[in-house]
Amino acid sequence: MPRMNGRELSFKKKLSSTDLTRNLEIPRSRARHLPAGNQTMRVLDQNGRLWHFKCPRRRGGRRCLTDQWRDFARTVTPRKGDILRFYFSAEEVFGLDPLALSF
Repeated sequence: MPRMNGRELSFKKKLSSTDLTRNLEIPRSRARHLPAGNQTMRVLDQNGRLWHFKCPRRRGGRRCLTDQWRDFARTVTPRKGDILRFYFSAEEVFGLDPLALSF
């Protein structure tokens, strides 16, 4: 997996309309270092704000971000087609790159 400033890419996601209005579905085969069970995933955004997302398992083993995810989507205002990259660090805090433009 690619590394950036000592962090390892956990997953990246091209946002859909559903991701922006409900919960962010995490790509099943690509996600690494996600918290077990119903633990909180701490994510530091590009502006230094810390967000707390839950990452529960759904039917069929799917995972998604809940709790503060909708607040994040309203505050940061990502758009459909934007790509978010989540990086994991040794401090067990995920870093989030600035929003990328769609392909």
